[in-house]
Amino acid sequence: MDRRDLLRADIAVSLNLVSADEAANGGLLSLSDVDQTRIEQEMATVLDAAEGDVDRALRDRGIDAGLNAHLEADVSHALAESGTRSRTRLRTLEKGRYAGFMPLGEGGMGTVYLALDTELNRKVAFKMIRTGGAGPTTDAPTEVREDLEARFFQEAWVTGSLEHPGIVPIYELGRTPSGVPYYTMRPIRGERTLDTAIQEAATPEERLALLEPFLKVCDAIRYAHARHVVHRDLKPANVALGPYGEVVVLDWGLAKLQEERAQADSRWQERLDELREQTDLKTLASALGTPGFMAPEAALGRVAEVDARSDVYSLGAILHLVLTGRYPFSFGSYADYVRAVQQGIESVLGVPAGLERICLQAMATEREERYADAGALAADIRRWQAESVLARERDALDKEVRSAFEVLDSMEGDGKLQQLDRVVALASRMRELAPDDEEPDAILARVHAQRADTMRARERTVRRALLRRVAALALLVGTGAAVLVAVLLEGRRREAVDARAQESIPLAAWRRPRARGRPAPARAPSTPAPAHPPPRAAAPRAARP
Repeated sequence: MDRRDLLRADIAVSLNLVSADEAANGGLLSLSDVDQTRIEQEMATVLDAAEGDVDRALRDRGIDAGLNAHLEADVSHALAESGTRSRTRLRTLEKGRYAGFMPLGEGGMGTVYLALDTELNRKVAFKMIRTGGAGPTTDAPTEVREDLEARFFQEAWVTGSLEHPGIVPIYELGRTPSGVPYYTMRPIRGERTLDTAIQEAATPEERLALLEPFLKVCDAIRYAHARHVVHRDLKPANVALGPYGEVVVLDWGLAKLQEERAQADSRWQERLDELREQTDLKTLASALGTPGFMAPEAALGRVAEVDARSDVYSLGAILHLVLTGRYPFSFGSYADYVRAVQQGIESVLGVPAGLERICLQAMATEREERYADAGALAADIRRWQAESVLARERDALDKEVRSAFEVLDSMEGDGKLQQLDRVVALASRMRELAPDDEEPDAILARVHAQRADTMRARERTVRRALLRRVAALALLVGTGAAVLVAVLLEGRRREAVDARAQESIPLAAWRRPRARGRPAPARAPSTPAPAHPPPRAAAPRAARP
């Protein structure tokens, strides 16, 4: 079934001439001439509104849900890939469904209110096309520009098809009582955007901290690229930051499916030549993106070349603003911007070399030189962060090693050896962080030399201490020997004195006392006294007279 036959079948189903099943299986051939005429008349009206473009007519109408369900698988897949949607007629907002409308903000295309969903008792963000007067509860019919309506539906459909924490979910799509399209979505807590955060960042450290929300933006766009969706209007003002780390990418009104023409491309392309002469950059941004963040191919109007790499360029421009607090280019008109973006940038001053390289690659003038998608860009930044952490640890280790060597000169002995052991541990960690670096080897060689010097000094100290101990022991031994000799000599002397004293004792002191009444026996006067008294048992008794 070609696109024209598909449009005829959809019109027949909408006119209730055939069922969806019959239309999908060739039931139009059995219709009467009258019914065929009605179909042709309606088809002429539809194609006239679509300027003869069948694909555009199909996209504007959508495909009846029942008909789409009965189409062959390859046809249904082709329709889904081309961006068509199964059609359910937009409901008209019921009175009282939403209450407490409070304006939250207004953009180039729509107005957003905070409202209470009375059916589910929850707060929602209620967005409707900005008309200049009609509100959510206005009953009077209101005309809406065709290109704004197409862009609004595209934003709702694209956003509703992307399910990611960084992309706001869509709850409902419909029309207000005045006929103005609206959709509801999850409200975003807080009123802060990445643009506000960049303006508030006063120091390089505060700007580097914004890499965390920036990477979450890259993750959301990476998901969209995986679904073949290109945002085309990435800028800090379209990134909402919540109070609990939420990061949400907004405004998908310019989004398109890769390799397919977006619904409003042809209409905006017609205005491109006129817009190129505009100095009103807001007008330009409403059609093709935002100057300052637009890729060269978008700025030059080559819409067919816009793809994931175009989003990468916009992310690179955001990264430049995050890192420096400045826009990549200075310009006052669209013509100035086109000249600047074609020339490109050669450096990003005042940022780490690794991040400068990443930013320059993302903003390369030639599409083929950029990252293939947002995922590759985010991976490179995370790699730099990991290397930066290791580099900071390496710098800290270098400082510790230098400090350790500075105090080594004032240390000695065991304390110095312990400090050298600490330096060895630091050098080992440095080698783990950078296996190819030669500095740890130089540090270990220096440690080895100092350890050898320390050990030699320690051996000399131990040798001197041992000699002192030996000398002291020798002195002690010599003194002891002298005392011993003196004691021995004194003992001998005392023995001699005692001997002489024994010799001088009278013999009568050793005799037994004479018995009473008995005369003492006679003794020759010339007999000398014995040196020692004889044993008592051997003494002879005196003869009795």
